[in-house]
Amino acid sequence: MRPAPVLNIDEFGTHNDNLVADPLSPDTDELWNNTAKRNREIFTEVFRPLPTNLVRSWSAYDVSPTLLFLGIALIDYIAEL
Repeated sequence: MRPAPVLNIDEFGTHNDNLVADPLSPDTDELWNNTAKRNREIFTEVFRPLPTNLVRSWSAYDVSPTLLFLGIALIDYIAEL
């Protein structure tokens, strides 16, 4: 999107437009879920939120902050418990 008064390019019929044209299609669902997963991973890496739904047990809260730099590291640690 461009601010007014600059005209926006018509994106009707482009690949990205077609991906979201049908909100119930499997392609749109896959795009939506992959984007949400990627956003959650980035948010977890940057902000290291606790509590988080990545923690599956009370003992996982004893994880040192150095293991929380990635959600993946936290998931691997919990899987070993």
